[in-house]
Amino acid sequence: MNKPLATGIAVVAAFALALTGCARADDAPTGSAPGETGEIGHIDATANMMNTVDYDGVGEGGTLRLYNNSFPANFNTSHSDGNETNTVAIMESVYPTLFAYTADGEVIPNDLYAQRIEKTSDEPLTFEIELVHGLEWSDGTPIDFKSIKNNFDAMVNEEFQVPSREGYNRVESVEQGGNEYTAVVTFKAGEVYADWIGLAAVMPDALVESADAFNTSWVNGPTVTGGPFKIGTIDAANKVVTLVRDDNFKGERKAKLDQISWQTIEDPSAAATAFNDGQLDVIDASNQAIYSVVVDKSGEGTDFELRSAAGPNWTHLTLNGKPGNILEDQNLRQAFTLAIDRKSIFQALNGTMPYPTGMADDLLGNHMLVQNQNGYVNNAGNYGAKDVGAAKELIEASGWTLNGEYYEKDGKTLEIRYVYNAGSTTNGTVAPIVTENLKDVGIKLVIEQVPPTDLFSKYVIPGDYDMTLFGWAGNPFVTSSVSIWRTEGEQNFSGVGTPEVDALLDELQSTTDVDKQTELLNKIDELLWPVAGNLPLFQAYDFIVAHNDLANYGAPGFQSVDWTTVGYVNGSPKLG
Repeated sequence: MNKPLATGIAVVAAFALALTGCARADDAPTGSAPGETGEIGHIDATANMMNTVDYDGVGEGGTLRLYNNSFPANFNTSHSDGNETNTVAIMESVYPTLFAYTADGEVIPNDLYAQRIEKTSDEPLTFEIELVHGLEWSDGTPIDFKSIKNNFDAMVNEEFQVPSREGYNRVESVEQGGNEYTAVVTFKAGEVYADWIGLAAVMPDALVESADAFNTSWVNGPTVTGGPFKIGTIDAANKVVTLVRDDNFKGERKAKLDQISWQTIEDPSAAATAFNDGQLDVIDASNQAIYSVVVDKSGEGTDFELRSAAGPNWTHLTLNGKPGNILEDQNLRQAFTLAIDRKSIFQALNGTMPYPTGMADDLLGNHMLVQNQNGYVNNAGNYGAKDVGAAKELIEASGWTLNGEYYEKDGKTLEIRYVYNAGSTTNGTVAPIVTENLKDVGIKLVIEQVPPTDLFSKYVIPGDYDMTLFGWAGNPFVTSSVSIWRTEGEQNFSGVGTPEVDALLDELQSTTDVDKQTELLNKIDELLWPVAGNLPLFQAYDFIVAHNDLANYGAPGFQSVDWTTVGYVNGSPKLG
């Protein structure tokens, strides 16, 4: 399962975006040393490195200096433009989330905001949400039943530009329960939704008062918050968001940190320099350009350590098959996948990274499950390996004729436009490889770099591209990727699908048996490879370099972050 959020998939602008479904982490096999079983020795899916410390063991005070690689286009994470990991990471400490994920992938009520989220009937499917009593939004309005109702109404409002309506469109009613903090959610007769708990959320009145309010009022920052932190300042010119502890937060636990600073640094080399110059307390070293520079700054005798996890995140190439685009032709999309040398891309991006031995020869072969998850099967078949001859046959079957280096038809050269975020070293590394791979099969690649903040809002989501590279970040919900693969799904940026896939996705959403879910995930994946709207490249590990004294933060795997417990251990000089 992958990370736009609990209601779908989230996007990771690569130096890659979005979420995809997968089996629960607690059903995953443990890792094995290379050679023990003939399989890659992946990190156990349930393992993470967060420097877990009890709440009382974390000191009060200090600043945590973090960074991201793209400034938010919209701070409303329930809007399609705000449903990406950089924005979510900022907002999760200032905005209520009603459920949390454990390290083994269990979804539980977040005790800061929800007393219970429990199913009360199977027919019709009914569940109740009871919020912690007495919480308030920053504008003084209560976080209560109406806040829950706001969310359910917003997610089915056609004028609200949400990333996914999956699940919400199956709900018949949302009524107040036994008190003003309880909602009773009843599904339509005969409807089942496997991840019903993932629909539980709240929204303030101000955000849903109109379509314009929902779609645009948070473009420059949230006007209402409700978490242990609040907005201190948003410096859009310098791309810095500063969060400060909200002493008016009425939750059971107050934040330990005084403030959190998020600075956007689009160039990985600049991020590495900022870290080495002492301007950051944590750096995501999952990018080779960063890892190679900062790895020597961590370990024994230093103030920093490397924290690793293998969560449900993966990097891929997405192809735009929407009507009117060159890759509307399925033959050409299939030819593209057969042209790409995935191993060369993996080695170029990760050659010096501490991935498991042999991973370059056994890359991700599934859109729905990552390699260290139970039930994973490599379904790539012929689509997972470069085959120049087969690619050319497909191109010629669509009426293209080779003229010199490239194919032509009706006087036009067969050309694909690769759009990516300017300054991305990942894309900068991949682009030359893809250029040569496509040239080998007679396709010309044109590179277009765009401002990072605009990549999704102005190019990927509207469909103004032919191909791009980004990552999907996962979560424990088995249905979280449905809107990516459904033909008319809000997150289906490739715009392609089949009735057969859609029918299996419907069945998946209505299935609660874990073994049946795994079977369906693999059936869906088998059909997605010939559709060729997306080419998986590799499972993306987390390699995070963090200050030794930083507690409850780092490489989380499946686990969600409790921002009230993040901080520096008692006695740390970082407490100030």
